[in-house]
Amino acid sequence: MDLDNLLYYRHLEKENIENKEQLLGVINNIDDSFTGRSDVMSLHVFFMESANMLKNSIKQFELGFFDAAFYSVRSAVEISRVLVRVSIEDVPIESELYQKWINLQIFPFDGNIKQQLKEMNLVYEEIRCSFSDFFF
Repeated sequence: MDLDNLLYYRHLEKENIENKEQLLGVINNIDDSFTGRSDVMSLHVFFMESANMLKNSIKQFELGFFDAAFYSVRSAVEISRVLVRVSIEDVPIESELYQKWINLQIFPFDGNIKQQLKEMNLVYEEIRCSFSDFFF
């Protein structure tokens, strides 16, 4: 069955993203950017997951699944923020915060992670302030 012909999906409107290749290039740059630190190499798999979620969001948007695209982007951003927060620790993969996250234990909400990053990481805060339109 063709998705376009199904009565149940008639509300979906396909969209073209004019700068799709540029966006995919930026996503690949993000994916590749975290590999320089040997102490956080094991965390890179999560950046790869975030990059894949962003790529998926482009396809979801193109197919008309705007809500799914939004939640894919939101999840990718939250995962990335957690990774940046964990990477601040002296030994990231041994930190209590990482162990809680990886073992699905009680973990701070995204708002708490953002606040911790503002307080602990001057580079994060500087970037956040410089690009305030992109941070929510």
